[in-house]
Amino acid sequence: MSAFKKILIVVVIVAIAGGAVLWRKHRMAAQQPAQESSRASITVTAGVPQTRQWPLTIAATGSVEAWQLATIGAEISGVRIAEIDADVGDHVKKGQVLARLADETIHAALDQQRANVEKAKAALDQAVGNSKRAQMLKGTGALSDQQYTDYMTAEQSARADYNVAKAAQATQELNLGYATIIAPADGVIASRSAAVGAMVQAGTALFTLINEGRLEWRAAVTEKDIGLVKPDAAVTVMTLQNTAVTGKIRLISPTIDAATRDGLVYVSLPENDQIKQGMFLKGTIENGMHDIMALPEAAVVIQNGYSYVFTLGDGGKVAKVRVETGRRMENLVEIRGGITPDVSVAVKGAGFLNDGDTVKVMPSDGAETVAPPAPTPADATGERP
Repeated sequence: MSAFKKILIVVVIVAIAGGAVLWRKHRMAAQQPAQESSRASITVTAGVPQTRQWPLTIAATGSVEAWQLATIGAEISGVRIAEIDADVGDHVKKGQVLARLADETIHAALDQQRANVEKAKAALDQAVGNSKRAQMLKGTGALSDQQYTDYMTAEQSARADYNVAKAAQATQELNLGYATIIAPADGVIASRSAAVGAMVQAGTALFTLINEGRLEWRAAVTEKDIGLVKPDAAVTVMTLQNTAVTGKIRLISPTIDAATRDGLVYVSLPENDQIKQGMFLKGTIENGMHDIMALPEAAVVIQNGYSYVFTLGDGGKVAKVRVETGRRMENLVEIRGGITPDVSVAVKGAGFLNDGDTVKVMPSDGAETVAPPAPTPADATGERP
């Protein structure tokens, strides 16, 4: 093949390739307006956040504890338990006998002290008589000054011995009273460690008593929400049997736990067989009506576990904005942060949008509004997390 033919073939191939490239560019240029037109063909409705009054409920968890838990123990040492008259779960009255200690040795010690008192009284009477006679003889020369002083000192010493003996008798009488263990207040016996025959020491715990039988729910509330809690607010506590029990806030802790960042709210509970000390229960604190900002559910898009809305800008372009959401009621979502009340967002059709898309907005007469009536507490299905 001649050189001329080779050159001619190369020129033809280059011309064909160049034509293919130009045709492809022309085709892509023709398709681009169609694609842009397709992206701009998404029609949405627009809406703005609206202010609504919703009941504020704060969710919490916590343990059930005794309002006051009294430890009842022995006040004397070295005696055994002779009798037990109360057990766990018993409702007792103030002053009711719970147990009795063996008191034979206490009675014996008391009899001995009574005898010591009588002996000391006799010695005191004798010393008083001697001091009176010494006073009568003073100045007559029958007694020296030293003898007179001895009689006076003997009276003082005898009087002191008598007082010591009476104090010892009173101590034994107290010990005799301590041999009977009684309830310090009305309440329910929560635990019993006393056993017949066991030797006790002073301070040994024999019973624990739930004062007045009152229990309370100690709810842990986050540091963010505890400032919203009000004294005497109504609280609903759910038992493990899903029974709602209504209580009332007794007091709010003035401190926050540095480790958990929670504060305690003390809730008084009515007597209920389904609630026991030590249970861990859930509940909600009703905290009145509060103003919130809300959008229709269709306007909030969930992606990768986060909530977003698409704000409408100039030229119909949308911007994807992350928002903080709260409760949901009546097809509305509480918006706690991320946008301002005056921003316009896409509502219907928002789920099909991407950041930067261009959209067509339905005219205002067909625009989405946030117009459902304000929900009542009975309508509430969400809680503050």
